[in-house]
Amino acid sequence: TQGWETFDEGFGRAKLVTIAPDELKRKAPDMVHSFAMYLAESEHILFMTDRLEPESFFIMDGPVYPKQLMYWMVLDDEDVRIRQNNDARKILQNYIDIMDHFLKNRQPVIGFVKNPTDVQIMESVRKKREAFDLPWMLDSQFFRNLLSLEKVDNASEHSGKNSKNNGKNGKHNGSRSDYITYTNWFLQPNRFYEKLLNGTSPLAAADPIQKELRHNFPPEDYALCFFMLYVPYKDVVFKVEAPYGLVKDDSLRMQITKKVLFDLSLYGFPLTLTKADHLAKIRKVEREEIDKFFENMSPDTTYNETRWGKIE
Repeated sequence: TQGWETFDEGFGRAKLVTIAPDELKRKAPDMVHSFAMYLAESEHILFMTDRLEPESFFIMDGPVYPKQLMYWMVLDDEDVRIRQNNDARKILQNYIDIMDHFLKNRQPVIGFVKNPTDVQIMESVRKKREAFDLPWMLDSQFFRNLLSLEKVDNASEHSGKNSKNNGKNGKHNGSRSDYITYTNWFLQPNRFYEKLLNGTSPLAAADPIQKELRHNFPPEDYALCFFMLYVPYKDVVFKVEAPYGLVKDDSLRMQITKKVLFDLSLYGFPLTLTKADHLAKIRKVEREEIDKFFENMSPDTTYNETRWGKIE
């Protein structure tokens, strides 16, 4: 990767990203955030790939693909025209290169989504049956209900199945902290980008761009797969994503599933991400240092910011 300046004895890197005024007439905060986050994440992963041990299990903090950027790359909007932005195309290529590395080496890579907000499944059900009233807006709300222990108990009771792990009539005897419920693997439905994308990977972000993106495997290998987990004692739903090229391998799929379940059963959360969250916290001395950069700048404030005390 080129164009980066190193600092902090080589432990930090910085790069200036430019978005032309005619490319972005609205959604500036969202797009600046997306560019910075996705470029930094993808470049850092590519920087680290050669340093990974063959037996490594790679966990991304969040989705495996830059979904927000993919959406704006294909949307025909006169006010958001980032389709031809070099850095935007570079970001999409980076994520394909990342998947190429793991597909080539048959190494597990997942995206652990802590707060899934997908709505594709719920919208798919609604569109199949008109006026079909669903009590859930998000897919995660549906899966929380589906995977709750009460639902599992009822299903076991109706089926009449007993096991060593269940009590009479198949009901659980342990506490909520004893169990993790989860689904099998699914191919991500392509409803969110329904009329804009013909797939769920960056290869489908736009036809003109698709021709420019290098990829070493069939396009279907980059398709998004996922499974959902419900942790009752935390009352939270997590989503685990991975490319189809890995999930279609029975051994790798089982390895990924077992690793995630192992981490959650022991720690309630992947230790790798716990450490990442800890490192991501900005200490007081660092906040003060950042504030100094803006001391001589005049902020662009609104009435609400002064009314609610957001600006001092």
